[in-house]
Amino acid sequence: MNNIIYYVGLSISFSAFLLSAFTSFYVFKQKRLKPEILLDWVAQAGKRQNNFCFTIYNPSSVVQAITKISINKAVAIKYPIKLISNMEDTKRAFSDGMPINVLPNRAKKFVVVFQNVPSKELDKSLSIDFLINNRNQTFTTKVLPKLINLDQLAIVLMQRLK
Repeated sequence: MNNIIYYVGLSISFSAFLLSAFTSFYVFKQKRLKPEILLDWVAQAGKRQNNFCFTIYNPSSVVQAITKISINKAVAIKYPIKLISNMEDTKRAFSDGMPINVLPNRAKKFVVVFQNVPSKELDKSLSIDFLINNRNQTFTTKVLPKLINLDQLAIVLMQRLK
């Protein structure tokens, strides 16, 4: 009888250890998942300003903070810039300022403004560097298919006003 109690207790403690080890590994893995980045559109406003719209999905269980975005040494402007306003001038669409916080298991769409990015850079594959939680993450994409004109930009930004 004592042997049965001993083996039952041993099997319960071993299964508790396995469950604890699995949970620890799962939490460790969840905290270290990298965010997924998607370029939605790019609009050139004049010769110097380029507006980039990104969607970022945070699959991890911790908040991701984007503190810097750069393209070939051109850094995204850290403060909001007015992009469009309606005729009555009561509603305005602004770019997003830094830092941008993305909650766990959520996606966020944001617009950032770059100045002095040459047009020839937009014709080829572009490497965009994100500083997320003090770690660099490089995102490479083709910009040309995502390029929109100013009329399309007005339509997209008016949706942000609603």
